[in-house]
Amino acid sequence: MTDLSPIPIPAAQRWRQFRKRTVPLITFLATVAAAAWLWVQQVPTTVLVGEVEPVNASVTSHKSGLLAELNVSRFQHLKAGDRVAQVIIADPKVLQSSLAVILAEIQLLKVNLEPLLGERRYALAYDRLRLDWMEQRVVLTTAQTRLQLAESEFRRADELFKQQILSEQLHDQAKITKERLEAEIKERTLLVSEQQKNLAALQLREPQVPGSTNVLPAQSILQASIHVQEEKLRLMEAEMSPISLYAPIEGVVSSILRRSGEAIMAGEAIMTISSGQSDKIVTYVRQPFVLSPKQGMSVEVRTRSYKHEIAEATVLNVGVQLEPIKATLLSPGMQLGTEMGLPLLVSLPKSLNLISGEIVDLRLRIGRN
Repeated sequence: MTDLSPIPIPAAQRWRQFRKRTVPLITFLATVAAAAWLWVQQVPTTVLVGEVEPVNASVTSHKSGLLAELNVSRFQHLKAGDRVAQVIIADPKVLQSSLAVILAEIQLLKVNLEPLLGERRYALAYDRLRLDWMEQRVVLTTAQTRLQLAESEFRRADELFKQQILSEQLHDQAKITKERLEAEIKERTLLVSEQQKNLAALQLREPQVPGSTNVLPAQSILQASIHVQEEKLRLMEAEMSPISLYAPIEGVVSSILRRSGEAIMAGEAIMTISSGQSDKIVTYVRQPFVLSPKQGMSVEVRTRSYKHEIAEATVLNVGVQLEPIKATLLSPGMQLGTEMGLPLLVSLPKSLNLISGEIVDLRLRIGRN
């Protein structure tokens, strides 16, 4: 009788069947489980993209004018209060014309002194000395305005000469003009100072002419006219003085938007100073809102560096309205459109060595405050 016992299956055959039928199923189930775990643990809907908030300050002038003495360069480190530039607020040509008018009026007052010399000689001598002093001040102020133009012209000529664009003769001519005006201003400054001392030493005395009735009114009119010219001269001197611009914060010059010799408007940015120190991270919660962020909520900050450093932070403030999200915080496919989000301010962990403008990944800790 024939033996009907089952034929034994070799172990290699059984392993081959297990590898082809069971292993793929186990691998598939393990992959699904791993993907679900990664989705829950590593890529939740509360992951946000944030930026270390840059701290920038613009240098502006509160008056329009001509930019001069811009002596800073890009990426130069500045301290708060350092002088970076000057602004000439008055047009030198208009200022010279106004000074010429004041000078003509002063000379007219000196001519009007002649009919009163016999009766008020001493007082009129004092007035004449005042007018001479004011005249020298006008001439000095005019020379100073010319020097400002000469210095600006010499700086431009010197830069062109260093670049071998301008001839040596024109460069020397600009230098000689500047030095000549400097010497003239020095001499006239000494003359004005000496006349001011003489004027302070001179004492006015009461007139000794009895019965004179027309002298006092005429003298009062003359004094008032001189006072008007003095106020005009003070106004011109104030307008001639340039405005100095100073660095509002400590940092590095990140951009220079205007150069010396350019005309600027009031409030126009001349340069931008960026501070390397920041203490906040800016991020946006996009719609639809999975959760409502609150002040004090715990946040996990993850850097995008090679080491992927992680630190704990806190939500400092929550915005009250949706704002456009910066393009750098959007995914590459969405940078062409405008995406709205709720802004958040997050504290910057001191343990992370982050710089202004650096992009980081944030994860809100649900249920942890």
